[in-house]
Amino acid sequence: MKGYVCQSHFCFNSYLVGWCLLIIGCNRSIGIQLSSRNLSLHVVARYFYGSCANNYESMSEIAIHEGDLAPDFSFSDFKGNKTSLYEMRGRRVVLYFYPKDFTPGCSTEATEFARDHELFKAKKIDILGISPDNEQSHAKFREKMNIPYHLVPDTDFTISKKYAVYGPKNFMGKEYLGVSRTTFLVDENGVILKIFKKVKPLGHSSEVLREFK
Repeated sequence: MKGYVCQSHFCFNSYLVGWCLLIIGCNRSIGIQLSSRNLSLHVVARYFYGSCANNYESMSEIAIHEGDLAPDFSFSDFKGNKTSLYEMRGRRVVLYFYPKDFTPGCSTEATEFARDHELFKAKKIDILGISPDNEQSHAKFREKMNIPYHLVPDTDFTISKKYAVYGPKNFMGKEYLGVSRTTFLVDENGVILKIFKKVKPLGHSSEVLREFK
């Protein structure tokens, strides 16, 4: 499977290296013999940028579908013990990915899941919220929003990439890499039953409850 491994700052710096090497006259020899002293600036820059761009393009498409086995990952429980999604087999699980603690949309989504937590619990459904925030941020967020379920830190986007929710986003015409608000419903056997993409926070908890029959 494919995922995003090329960070934008690395790509940018690699492109600049190509320009700088040409400017200081290194176009004659860069570890390989260039056949033409008149090699264009575009070609040299592309030489250095190419590997990064190719990685980005080749890793930009990842497939995960309803009916697939949910990718496993580890996290710490409330007692600080390591556990994993695999160890939750036998119970249904809501995995909801969100961009950032304390933001309006994410706060609305968390509030609703917290409000309905007992309803999920009665149906033997566990909830896991996942975002790029660290443990300290999650602890403060849980306290402020009275969240009774786990929030999983994904600071290096490892889990987000496994679930294909990390990638290009656009806000007010500016493109950047980030986590898309997405929810996965996982059954007792670890199979993805339903994927909610481009989630609207308001009313989402009720939407998920209706989907779990």
